[in-house]
Amino acid sequence: MIDKKWQPIEKVVAPLRLIQFLDNYSGLNIILQEKKLTRNIVIINYNGAVFSYRVSKNKNLDNRFSWLRQIYGEKFFEWPFYKSNNSEYLGWLEKRSCGLNEGFNIEHYIFVTNDYLIDVLSSYSPTVKLINES
Repeated sequence: MIDKKWQPIEKVVAPLRLIQFLDNYSGLNIILQEKKLTRNIVIINYNGAVFSYRVSKNKNLDNRFSWLRQIYGEKFFEWPFYKSNNSEYLGWLEKRSCGLNEGFNIEHYIFVTNDYLIDVLSSYSPTVKLINES
C-alpha cells in the first residue's frame, strides 16, 4: 500500500519518461524528463547503497496499475513521486533478510513514469533536483 504522495521538489509536469537508470559504486542515479512543454530534467541520486530496487515496464504491470487506479483513482498518475513504509515490497525484503535489516528505517520510494514503475527501498531519502531545460 502506498502511504503518501512524496514531494521532494515543488513542481514537476507529469508524465515523466525514464532517460537513464544507473547503479554503480557511487550510488543509484535515475534521470527522468518531462514529456510535455518544458522538457525539464529530474535527477534522483541515492548517494550510496540502497537495500533493493526494481524497474518494471508499465505494460507488464496491468494488474498492479488496475489495482492502483481502483484505490487511488486517475489522480495517482498525475504525480510521479510516492513513498510508503508499509508495502508488499518492504514485506518481501523483510522476509528475505533474516533480520539483518532490523534497526534500519527503510522506506519504499515509488517513481511513476509513462513507461516504467521504479521502486527503491532505502534507509535515506535521495537528493532530487529539477533542471530547467526550457
